Amino acid sequence: MNLEEAEYVEIRSTVHGCRVSAGAIYKLHRNYNHPQLFEQGEVYVVDDHSRENYTVLLLCATTLYRT
Repeated sequence: MNLEEAEYVEIRSTVHGCRVSAGAIYKLHRNYNHPQLFEQGEVYVVDDHSRENYTVLLLCATTLYRT
């Protein structure tokens, strides 16, 4: 599965400071404010502190899912 098709992400392992929980599944959201950089939207999750978190896919081991 690729990132453009994914709707959810499971966090397999996390790093200190990432503010998500290992084993949890988060809905993927997309920010379309920069279409010149991100054609399909910049992907983020709402983390455990209710903030937009754009670094999860870069820092954590993840599995992508689609319904």
